[in-house]
Amino acid sequence: MMRRIVFLTAMLSACAVTSAPADIIIGMHAPLTGFAAVDGKSARIATEIAIGKINAAGGLLGQKVQLQVFDDQGQGAQAVTIANKIVSDNAAILVIADSYSEPTRAAASIFQAAKMPYISAVASHPDITKVGNYVFRGSQLGEVQGGSTAVHIAKALKKSKVSIVTVDNDYGSSLLNGFKAAMGAQGVTLVGEYSFTMAERQFGSVVAGLRRDNADVIYIGGYWFQGGPLVSQIRAAGITTPIISSGLAAQQFIKIAGPAAEGVMIVDATGDDNANPEYPAFRAALRAQEAEANVFFSEIAHTAVDIAANAIRRAGSTDREKIRDALASTKDLRTMYGTLASYTSGREIIQRMPLSIVKDGKFAASGEMEIWLPAP
Repeated sequence: MMRRIVFLTAMLSACAVTSAPADIIIGMHAPLTGFAAVDGKSARIATEIAIGKINAAGGLLGQKVQLQVFDDQGQGAQAVTIANKIVSDNAAILVIADSYSEPTRAAASIFQAAKMPYISAVASHPDITKVGNYVFRGSQLGEVQGGSTAVHIAKALKKSKVSIVTVDNDYGSSLLNGFKAAMGAQGVTLVGEYSFTMAERQFGSVVAGLRRDNADVIYIGGYWFQGGPLVSQIRAAGITTPIISSGLAAQQFIKIAGPAAEGVMIVDATGDDNANPEYPAFRAALRAQEAEANVFFSEIAHTAVDIAANAIRRAGSTDREKIRDALASTKDLRTMYGTLASYTSGREIIQRMPLSIVKDGKFAASGEMEIWLPAP
């Protein structure tokens, strides 16, 4: 008799486990180690905050959300390994890339082939979404940032002669391509064009060229760990030309550049006075875990979860095809980064383009930029 009771208890326990709703699994890869570890850690924390808030409110479709985090080290080869693992495990229903363009481009085709919805939260290279209809972007295309900057320089700043300095990678090239595509119609001309590698921190030759150019505006496209030293060295050389930039929306930029950061304009960054009513609590939670967090990466990472969760709710299912369709039909979604109006047929966001300016050591909102879109 005892053996029967034990056996029945085991069966009931097994049934209880089987009948309980399984977790909804969302995958994420980011550079948690390596040159961009600060950015990756910021994205991970923000993603965990967003998912924690969802679970505290009851989860999605009556199920808790579980995050699977992978470190791509900012490397394409590592991202390929991660993508193949996620696909072979077949547990995740959606994957978010909180990483740079190279690893995101490398992984995108694998997720597309597996028909796995994939959101590029940060990476801005145009080829990412061209891989196929399961790949979406959660932030502005690099070309859009570059082209909109050319328009802003002409129409808002009333300037025409520009020197441009960009990082020599996918992000920098997309900014440069967009700027060049838009500048002619705006009456903007390039009087100097420079690039730098990911490893560079000394910019003597670039600064010398900028001094000779005598431009009306300097446009910098790169990352905080390059932008901080570059801006500092530009100002130390006595160059007072206005600076507008893409990719420098991190408190570390201000920390490195110091007083030289004052007055630098930051494209596509909401600023410390983000209008979302949930932003102060999010910012406090973020800072509580990481005082040096990259706020831009954090906002975009949280936004990718907002986009994913909204699609899953509207799909009413964990079916990947239905989630993909729901992503494509996203409209007027308020996120931590702003309101996503809709997606284009190419799965690029249509959203406002905020502008910030460094003022008193903080990112202050400075209005919105007119959006330029590349020809289809």
